[in-house]
Amino acid sequence: MIFIWFISVCYNIYDKTIRGYYTMQSINHIYEVLNDDNNIITLRKKIINIDDYTVSENANGDIILQKIARIDIYDKKCITNHDFKNSEISYCSIDGADVEKLKYNSILNTIYKKINDGTTIIKHSVLNIKTIKKEDNGFYYIEGLGISIQRVDANKCIYEIITQCIENKINILMKIKLQNCKICNLYF
Repeated sequence: MIFIWFISVCYNIYDKTIRGYYTMQSINHIYEVLNDDNNIITLRKKIINIDDYTVSENANGDIILQKIARIDIYDKKCITNHDFKNSEISYCSIDGADVEKLKYNSILNTIYKKINDGTTIIKHSVLNIKTIKKEDNGFYYIEGLGISIQRVDANKCIYEIITQCIENKINILMKIKLQNCKICNLYF
């Protein structure tokens, strides 16, 4: 029987996050049980990249490491196969420049400002856009472009981001942690 042991004091190892998962502060001592005979336990140090795992605790206090599935997306059609609601963007670059505010609407507005042409944005958009100043019913106005855009959920927003990038030849790279703990890497 193989067990993984954490040799450390648990409260120094992890902090509980809002979603109930654990983020590692430091795990330097992970051991795998090789042999448990005659009152002698043989352990082998196990080297892992902790960024590749989610960490949780079950009801009896055992700490569970679960390998994170990584999904690389290069095709716009594949975006609709995943649920981006309640996801977390951990990285984004637009035309090689890192984006600081990692929120869907902020990234979309950065792309719109890069396009800098309301007509071109409307031509390729999958969202509800008006050419008047409208700031009710979920709309917000972008002054320099003369358009009002209705806010949408993360799934529609990511689709609009990718659509605008493809149609306007803008390179974008995004790393997104989905609610199911899978990591989506988008390359467009």
